[in-house]
Amino acid sequence: MNHKQDLQGAWKVCSALVSGEPEDDRIGSGIWFMEDTVVIGDEDAAWEYKYRLHGSTHPPRLEIWSDDANYPYRQQGVYDLRQDEFVLCYDVQKHNTWPSLVESTVSNGCAVLVYERSNKPVPE
Repeated sequence: MNHKQDLQGAWKVCSALVSGEPEDDRIGSGIWFMEDTVVIGDEDAAWEYKYRLHGSTHPPRLEIWSDDANYPYRQQGVYDLRQDEFVLCYDVQKHNTWPSLVESTVSNGCAVLVYERSNKPVPE
């Protein structure tokens, strides 16, 4: 499985949990994977970042970052990819920590976003 190739294109959030609780305001937002960058957001606000996949780890890892000195950003997450479903888990408090599992609980403080394929264009 070539995760980078399989992730290319548009995805939209269909369900979200943060610290084990539903977070409906994230539903409908999107993530767009291109060759070397990813866009995260919606029509109102979107951000473009660089990304790297670590597909040989278990679970596979996704690293997103910005080199902009004025707006530095780094997010490390783990994911599960099944054809038309992409599940991303990341720690909302510790951006430089890899979650060990794709799960959201009160004790781990992680967000889990479930994405489905989308035909939405990349926000401008």
